[in-house]
Amino acid sequence: MNDLSRLPSVSRFLEDAAIKPLLEQHGKKPITELLRRTLADTREAVRSGASLPSDEQLLAQLVQAAEAM
Repeated sequence: MNDLSRLPSVSRFLEDAAIKPLLEQHGKKPITELLRRTLADTREAVRSGASLPSDEQLLAQLVQAAEAM
């Protein structure tokens, strides 16, 4: 079983330099909500048997979702 506690927190992601352009473009509230959804979806996928993604993979998912906003 994968250790969901290894998923980074929302606040840790918000401090990541890769997120700063998204915050500037979309604002903190929408990006925070998007982060929470991304992490919730990831938890559900891992509980269903998916592998725990890397931080880089999660960031890529977030950037892709933000670009679709």
